[in-house]
Amino acid sequence: MIKHYLHIALRNLLKRPFYTTINILGLAIGMACTLLIAVYILQELSYDRFHEKADRIYRLATHLEVGESGFVGAAVSPAVAQPFKEETPAVEMVVRMNQEGSKIFRKDDLTIKEDKVLVADPDFFRLFSFPLLVGNPESVLQEPNSVVMTQEVASKYFGEEEAVGQTIQMDGQPFQITGIMEPTPPNSHFHFDIVYSFLSDPKSKIDNWGKIDAHTYFLLREQASIEEVEDNLDPLLRKYLREY
Repeated sequence: MIKHYLHIALRNLLKRPFYTTINILGLAIGMACTLLIAVYILQELSYDRFHEKADRIYRLATHLEVGESGFVGAAVSPAVAQPFKEETPAVEMVVRMNQEGSKIFRKDDLTIKEDKVLVADPDFFRLFSFPLLVGNPESVLQEPNSVVMTQEVASKYFGEEEAVGQTIQMDGQPFQITGIMEPTPPNSHFHFDIVYSFLSDPKSKIDNWGKIDAHTYFLLREQASIEEVEDNLDPLLRKYLREY
């Protein structure tokens, strides 16, 4: 049967080469486009799914309306995190983080501007599944002036030496290296080579709910629903935003 179809196809190609070629090219291009679209969709759907707790991770956002003006953003005040966690029973963990942009790192006579720097709360590696090559996810960011970096970055400053336990200068301040991490996967919505403890940042002490500049993620408790969190937001906001 297949031989018969091949014979007919060859005969049509020889008899009407122009139209047959157009049909074959059209079919090939259509199949190629379908495959490319499928690969693209699968790639997009895979973003952040590598996190073990991905189905319970949410991000707080801000939606303000003042008269005819409004603001919508993917950040909240750094002051929100602690009361939000303490006063929302459905929330297990809260992590604040920010992409810091460029920072100047110095080790002895070597000075390098690093562009992929993140600042994050101590539970960052407990909430997100970014694997550590060296270090404990529960403790690497627990102390102020602690920093975790990829092996590639650490090698620039320490070569073949063990980097963990050593000190490096960041913007003139000493930081102790407490962990070495794997590079962030390409299907993560944020990328970084270095992350340091949010406890080192003055923003961690801000108590002004009106200052909106911290990306804040939280982990929903197992068996809890996001509706429980939403129901608790209004009384929480009324309690802490009275002065604004």
